[in-house]
Amino acid sequence: MLGELKLKLEEFDVFAVGTGPGSFTGLRVGLASAKAWGEAYGRPVAGVSVLEAVAKQCDFPAAVLVPAIDARRGQFYAATYRRSGDLLALESAESVFTVEELTGVASGIARDEGADGVAIVTPEHPLLSSAIGRTGTVHVLRASNVLAPWIGQIAYEKAQKGTLDDALTLDANYVRRSDAEVDAKGR
Repeated sequence: MLGELKLKLEEFDVFAVGTGPGSFTGLRVGLASAKAWGEAYGRPVAGVSVLEAVAKQCDFPAAVLVPAIDARRGQFYAATYRRSGDLLALESAESVFTVEELTGVASGIARDEGADGVAIVTPEHPLLSSAIGRTGTVHVLRASNVLAPWIGQIAYEKAQKGTLDDALTLDANYVRRSDAEVDAKGR
């Protein structure tokens, strides 16, 4: 792709990378690449939460967004973000939830904010809307699972603000232990 666009890595000003949560292998490969390019070309790196990239897609006017992605094992990675204009502020730590727990969190926010004050934003729309949509108090909205454009947009905003990451200390947000760690220590 770089060849087709006649671009070279040394021409990039900032490297952007999703920091998780997500698959262990995918996060490790992405972070290793971005960190290596940052070091090799003397460029900053912008680490971006995958959940923030999901939340950024929402155009529904809810004050609180709950981005959620499939964490496998019948669970979801999710967090809450408060929106103020175009800005998103993380309100709760990125965690792992069952559908029931996620429904409870979102319903609790809906009681405080009103039904239009909260939206779950997810690429797993059919999976969550069938379970959560029955409550009638929480909006479940579809997000794209193609996150690169959103990660790039957030990284650009971070670069404009000067809030970039040090390539050496940037790390993944795995949220939970890998299957290999769980199996080695016993479930």
